[in-house]
Amino acid sequence: MALEHDGRLLLARHERDDEGFWCLPGGGVEPGEPIVDAALREMDEEAGVEVELAGLIWIADGPGERDDDGILEVVFRARLVAGEATLDPQLGDRSLVGLRWCPASAIPEDFRPAALRERLQAAGGAFALPAIDVSGWRPAL
Repeated sequence: MALEHDGRLLLARHERDDEGFWCLPGGGVEPGEPIVDAALREMDEEAGVEVELAGLIWIADGPGERDDDGILEVVFRARLVAGEATLDPQLGDRSLVGLRWCPASAIPEDFRPAALRERLQAAGGAFALPAIDVSGWRPAL
C-alpha cells in the first residue's frame, strides 16, 4: 500500500536469507477475503496504522518467488487515519525488519519493484498518480 503522509511514503524493509530490500507495506490476501479488506488488515498488521483507501495505482502480475502459482500485485494509495507507523515483531511478515517514512525522490535503489519506484519518483508521490476509485468496491455476492 502506498501510504503517503506529510509528503512522504511509508516503506517497509525486508531481509530474507542473504538479501534485503525496501518495498511498500502489504501482504497476501487470505482465502475468501475481499482485496480491500486484506489491504486494510495488512496495514494494521505490518505498521499498526488505520488507513483510508484513496484509489488503486498499480497492478502487475508475474511468476511467484517461492512457488509456481504466480503473483498478482495490487497497490492502493492510502491516507493515514489513526496510529503511528511502528513495527510489531509479533505481527506481519517475519522478514519485515523495519519501517521508514521517505520522500518519493529518495526511495532507495533496492526498492521492489523497480518499475513502481520509477513511477512514484517520476510523479513525485502516490497522490500525483492517476488512480482507479475503489470507494464502492465490495465483495461480489
